[in-house]
Amino acid sequence: MFRSPGSRYALRAALVGIGSCLSSLAASTFGSDLQLGEVFLALATGFSASLAYAGLGAVSKSVEPNIGRKP
Repeated sequence: MFRSPGSRYALRAALVGIGSCLSSLAASTFGSDLQLGEVFLALATGFSASLAYAGLGAVSKSVEPNIGRKP
């Protein structure tokens, strides 16, 4: 299923985004009820974390050896 480096790279980026979203949701629930704005903020946080991981992987060969820039 995840034999190609590109698909594993996409999976790792998605997992970083999901983990970041869940972490943000967990932090939002402390002290008050969860509101709709906090859910949107958690989704945006997860999406931006996923994009940040994907961007770092595309630029840096040490982050993603099979995806990063080739000399």
